[in-house]
Amino acid sequence: MPVEQINNTTSAVTYLHHDQQGSTRLLTGSTGTVTGKCTYSAYGTPTCEGTATTPLGYDAHYTSPDTGLIYLRARTYDPTTGQFLSVDPAVMRVEQLNNSSGAVTYLHHDQAGSTRLLTGSSGETEATFTYGPYGELTCSTGTATTPLGYDGQYTNSYTGLIYMRARTYAWLSDEK
Repeated sequence: MPVEQINNTTSAVTYLHHDQQGSTRLLTGSTGTVTGKCTYSAYGTPTCEGTATTPLGYDAHYTSPDTGLIYLRARTYDPTTGQFLSVDPAVMRVEQLNNSSGAVTYLHHDQAGSTRLLTGSSGETEATFTYGPYGELTCSTGTATTPLGYDGQYTNSYTGLIYMRARTYAWLSDEK
């Protein structure tokens, strides 16, 4: 179903036709005449032809005509470099209460859910963690600990096994 775009100055009507992803592919006038066509690179760089234009392009998001940057609601994306201009605001932070001391520790996760950083209530770094490709802890700094490690899963501190909801995973074992 096309979206109608009306020019405030000339009152000309343009219909925006989208692909399954939502990217504008075809622009038509009120009579159905094709007035513009757009294709996109794998990273969203537009190549458009025709007389009609629209700021709604790649993935149906607003593209700045001045900079070419795409506003994707939470972040701005540069299709020429294929990179976002800011850190993902959805990076998770979880609160962990130490029952013996009553201190609060904040767990900071990466996009996969793995715990990467522990901070105290005033923001100071208490520990950092690095994981290998199979979930093994390869580097740990600081003295603070947490049972939530790789992929946000519970790790048994005695056995080193990672509980992954339905089964236990032993990253050092060859057993299947």
